[in-house]
Amino acid sequence: MRFVLDHVVHAVRDAHQARRTFAHRFPLATSEGGRHETWGTYNTLAHLGSVYVEWAAVFDSALAAANEFGRWLLYDLARGEGVSQLALRTDALDTVADAWRRAGLPFVGPVRGRRLRPDGLELTWRLLFPAREAGENFPLPFLIEWGSRPQGSVSADRTGPAAPGQLRNSGHGSEKEPGDAPVADGNLRLARMHALVQSPARTSERLSQYYGPFLPLPELRGEAVVWDVGGASLCLWPAASRRLPRSVEVLAIRGERVVAVDLARTVSAESASSGEGGQSLCPSAPEKGHLLHGLWVSMVPQSAGKS
Repeated sequence: MRFVLDHVVHAVRDAHQARRTFAHRFPLATSEGGRHETWGTYNTLAHLGSVYVEWAAVFDSALAAANEFGRWLLYDLARGEGVSQLALRTDALDTVADAWRRAGLPFVGPVRGRRLRPDGLELTWRLLFPAREAGENFPLPFLIEWGSRPQGSVSADRTGPAAPGQLRNSGHGSEKEPGDAPVADGNLRLARMHALVQSPARTSERLSQYYGPFLPLPELRGEAVVWDVGGASLCLWPAASRRLPRSVEVLAIRGERVVAVDLARTVSAESASSGEGGQSLCPSAPEKGHLLHGLWVSMVPQSAGKS
């Protein structure tokens, strides 16, 4: 049994505005998402290969405060926009829950969720949350098991496949005309996520308790401890590190969270062998990028993919 990264939950105050902001800065394939009616939350989405970013916002604070997902979304938004949580995908949620129970590891769930896509298809899933420590500490990824998956889609939350040249990220209500948005790049993927934590070793110990049997062993790369979370790398940087851009330092006020991500274009194996490919783990901290809704986003050299 192996876990892979399913999606990144980016807490924002207005999910539609976040979608417009990102789509006009990067060639992302985005979609409307929908509402979690019983949770008081809604989302818009960006599709990055087998992973997606969920811009999650709240439409009913009372409903959100009554469930695990919405409660932590409210907690994070009270401290500013930015990445809230990570979700790992599994097809064996009950098996994992039994293993955690036998190991004496506290958790919440399984929690059932559902929503309707804009095309009318109902999506269903179940979530399993490792018990949270103090809110400022790094939140361990939660697990998601999809109950419905549209045929031909990489992710169950995806609207459907489309050729890169057929997608254009329109402003959807912004002041810019649709033609001002970049054409969506179907080869764009999430390569790395950078988190600031007080102690990478301690955070890795907590990750190992829950996910050690299901993820490759982490690597030490300079100051960062790097985890391969299946589809992307999670780089844990010490909060005192001076390797990250100064613009990222202000994000530390939100506690131990992912503060930066690297996007890369996937190239064929032939291109990679000719020297065009890049490392999938964290060779260095992000240097150049854009601060968007509490997240530092960088484009990095291309990474090797399947031909």
